[in-house]
Amino acid sequence: MRVSILAGAVALAALGLCACNAQSDEGRPAAGAPAASGATAQGLPGKPRRKPGLWEQHVSLGGTDAVETSQICIDDATEQKLSMFGAQVNRNRCKTYQLTRKGDGSWAFSSVCDLGSGGTVTTNGTVTGDFATAYKVRSQSSTTGAVVPQMNGERTVDIDAAWMGPCKPGQKGGDMTLPNGMKVNLLDLPHPAADDGED
Repeated sequence: MRVSILAGAVALAALGLCACNAQSDEGRPAAGAPAASGATAQGLPGKPRRKPGLWEQHVSLGGTDAVETSQICIDDATEQKLSMFGAQVNRNRCKTYQLTRKGDGSWAFSSVCDLGSGGTVTTNGTVTGDFATAYKVRSQSSTTGAVVPQMNGERTVDIDAAWMGPCKPGQKGGDMTLPNGMKVNLLDLPHPAADDGED
C-alpha cells in the first residue's frame, strides 16, 4: 500500500512539471503550444537541471502523517527523459500547461492533463531550490473521471529532495529504490507518451 502511495504521489507531482515542456522561460506558450508539437526538454531556456548523482526524496501527502523516502540515480540521459521539466512523460496528454520563472528564482507550474482511464488531472504547484544540492516541490492536484474511484479527489504532495553524492556502484540512470527496498528503473516503466506511437 505504501508503495502505491509513493508512486501516486510522485506521479501527481511530476505530472504538472513534466507537462510544461512546451513553455517559454517566461511562461508563455511556445510556438506550436499543443503538446503534440513535439517540443523537447531543451524548450525552456535556463530551466534547471538536477545535478547528476544520487537524489533522496521525501514525499508526503497532505492530510496524512506518512512520509515516504526513496532514492533515484540521475544522469544526463535520465534527466532529459524524466526531467523535472521533461518532454517525454505527458506530451500529447495535456491541453493546457504553463511554466513561469518567478523573480525569486523559483518556478510556478500548472497543467490540465487527460490521462484516459486515469482521469483528468488539474495540477498547480511551485518548485524551489538550487537543483545541485536540494529542491522542494509542492503541488496541489484535482483528479476527476478516473475509472478507479480512489484516484479521484484533491491531493497535496510535498517533495523534499537532497543530493546524496555519486550514484552507488552498479547503479545506472533511472534506478530508483522504493521505501520497501524494491528497485525499479523509471526508464523501463511504461509512460503515456508510449501510447502515441512516437519515439
